[in-house]
Amino acid sequence: MKKIIFMLLSIGLFSSFVQARFYLGVEGGYNVQNQFEAPNIFNVPDISIITHSFKSGAKGYSFAFVLGSESFYGRYFGTRFGLSAGYTALTQDVNNIFEEMDSLKEKFSYVDAGLELDLIVNLYNSNYYSVGIFGGVDAKYHYRLENLANNEESLESVISTILGNSKHLLDFSGRVGITMLFASHHRVDLIARLPIASTNALLVGSSILPARTSFSASYKFVF
Repeated sequence: MKKIIFMLLSIGLFSSFVQARFYLGVEGGYNVQNQFEAPNIFNVPDISIITHSFKSGAKGYSFAFVLGSESFYGRYFGTRFGLSAGYTALTQDVNNIFEEMDSLKEKFSYVDAGLELDLIVNLYNSNYYSVGIFGGVDAKYHYRLENLANNEESLESVISTILGNSKHLLDFSGRVGITMLFASHHRVDLIARLPIASTNALLVGSSILPARTSFSASYKFVF
């Protein structure tokens, strides 16, 4: 029985690889981020942390290059596996945290790299056009670059309070969105990325971690 199951899995994986279509594209969007206490190795942010980030969290933009493959099983159901590498820039109004500091904003930037997996359901599919919805998960590594301050009174302690001491961060998020394929090769996605959990990528250091929410658009050329 084990041999039969292994054989069926092997055939399924091989079939998926054979019918997979590879893609290459770009993605960009709007990001908000808030920090939260992280007492454990694996930390789940409270929903209030996420909603509060829209009011007083760090805000900015991101862009990335993406590549991967998509496979469809019939006309309506498919899977997608991708890799991404990009950059994020955020601005935090420190006055929201330290009221005694006037006109102080901190700018933070990250280099990002990620893995993502989506399940796609086409609501309509013809030979040249399709529209559907997708949902999935991703894991992203973030390396925080040196901050750029617009006020000489900015202190490293302020940065540590906002984002913690660690420059190596890893988070896991849920992904939902709308996907459209034009002329069989041009795929456009509208994506909402919602944080599930965060951890220090080196499992040491800061007890304060970010929870990042993003809304983005992506264009992929499907070969």
